[in-house]
Amino acid sequence: VNENAAARGVELLAGCQALMDKHEIVGDVRGQGLMIALELVSDRAAKTAIEKAVIGGIFETIYEAGVMVRVSGPNIILSPPLVISADDVTRILSGLEAGLSSVGS
Repeated sequence: VNENAAARGVELLAGCQALMDKHEIVGDVRGQGLMIALELVSDRAAKTAIEKAVIGGIFETIYEAGVMVRVSGPNIILSPPLVISADDVTRILSGLEAGLSSVGS
């Protein structure tokens, strides 16, 4: 389980960092292991937090894509189970992509 969690954590963090490279709305990606947060911003340079209504829409799109995340303020928080599979990581990243793309970033 430990080896799997470590490997999936590396994959998930790398995928989230790639989403940050693609979407200006992602101001920062932080995490360790499988606990990862994406900070969403309306202005990356100024680190202006995203509006509550916008993150609500992103959350709904992610959920409709079959992925459950937590939202706290301007942050999307991921903490999947330690037994997560590589396919699950792909599904999470796909759901995040759908949500972030829904705002045209």
